[in-house]
Amino acid sequence: MHVDVSTHVQKVMDLCAVAGFPGLAERFIAEGYSIHDVRAELQRLRAGSASSETLITAHGTGARPDNNHGWDRIFRAAAPERYTAARIAV
Repeated sequence: MHVDVSTHVQKVMDLCAVAGFPGLAERFIAEGYSIHDVRAELQRLRAGSASSETLITAHGTGARPDNNHGWDRIFRAAAPERYTAARIAV
């Protein structure tokens, strides 16, 4: 089956980006990985990178330990006049 090179490259880049490993696309393309092989490798890598901090379990939500979720930066950027350094540390 013939696959257009640009289509193959775009699919590999998309798969890597969605899986959270955008930096691997170049290697997969250079080494001639098939789409099937890319998916299999990304699944293997995702399974190996899972940790107790990122998994949702019956005992917790996987939230950051400080339960902040980065909202302080978002609120400070949206309304800096309402959030002084004394109230929210950087």
